[in-house]
Amino acid sequence: MKAVFGEIFGNDYAKAIGLLKKNRLEEARRILLKILSEKPEFPDVYIELAKINFKTGETPSTKYYLKKYIQLDGTDEACLLYTSLSPRDRT
Repeated sequence: MKAVFGEIFGNDYAKAIGLLKKNRLEEARRILLKILSEKPEFPDVYIELAKINFKTGETPSTKYYLKKYIQLDGTDEACLLYTSLSPRDRT
């Protein structure tokens, strides 16, 4: 799926990941949201948005993106991030 996704969106996803590595969260978020609006079934965008929201303390959005990611392609990464939320915030 990632190869097909890359062919459709070119370097946008790679650019967003590069921005995340540089801690340029808002710029990465804008790119990821644009990708998401055009390709909502791509799970990796959801996990990256969850990470951004977790770092910025946006718990409701973190939960939303984690749940969407798990619905599409849940992995240990999502579970680990989810357990990092306080028990009160997990519901």
